[in-house]
Amino acid sequence: DLASRLRSETGERATTLARHLSGHVFRPGAGGDALRALVRSAGLSYEAALLSALPGSAKSGASVASLLGDLKAQLMAELETLEPGSLRESVSRALAGIEAEQLLNLARRQAGEPLHLSFPVPDGSHWTTAHVFWRREGRNGEEPSETESTVRLSVGIRFRHTGPIRIDLWVAPTGMSLRLTVEHEEIAERIRADLSALSERISSLGRSAEIVVGVAPAEFVELERRAADIQYLREHHLMDVSG
Repeated sequence: DLASRLRSETGERATTLARHLSGHVFRPGAGGDALRALVRSAGLSYEAALLSALPGSAKSGASVASLLGDLKAQLMAELETLEPGSLRESVSRALAGIEAEQLLNLARRQAGEPLHLSFPVPDGSHWTTAHVFWRREGRNGEEPSETESTVRLSVGIRFRHTGPIRIDLWVAPTGMSLRLTVEHEEIAERIRADLSALSERISSLGRSAEIVVGVAPAEFVELERRAADIQYLREHHLMDVSG
């Protein structure tokens, strides 16, 4: 939404902020390192990174460059200097969205639900949003560990020419299972036609993969609505009294 607003603005400030935002878009063909850097700079862990940079911190400190490149830091810096107006309101809403997602992830963690993050992805000349839900699961109800646990990852995204796509991954030390679900059969057929190439690429990374493609109703495929369905908030009703 902020990027859309910036397209209608003129001036050096809008151009600079638009350039900052474009640096937080995941580009096709980018690898895992680029995605990791994108997630770390998306604003959701800004305070933790800031704390690690303090002298005497138990964790390895973040660099000043990485802190300044964080999306939340960039939005806060803009908010401090922008004059009142529509652009400042758009920046304020974007910052409020990040802070709301930070609080929602605390509620998800409290209930043992998957953590959620999102980031923009190109969709033609526009952007769309990828929603990711992540959880580490232990074996037989045990406490999950880095080496023996299974990572469950669900990715939901909607492109204009394909409709919604859902990707569920189970990554274990011994292999990986991958399920792709779409709303329309013709899209499923297009994906199935590329399965051999996808399998070969995964195998080249040293993992075996079982891949399934299916069709399901929109309420299952679209993951964006799941971001607002949080068990902790269903069981603990909260009220915003700031107004």
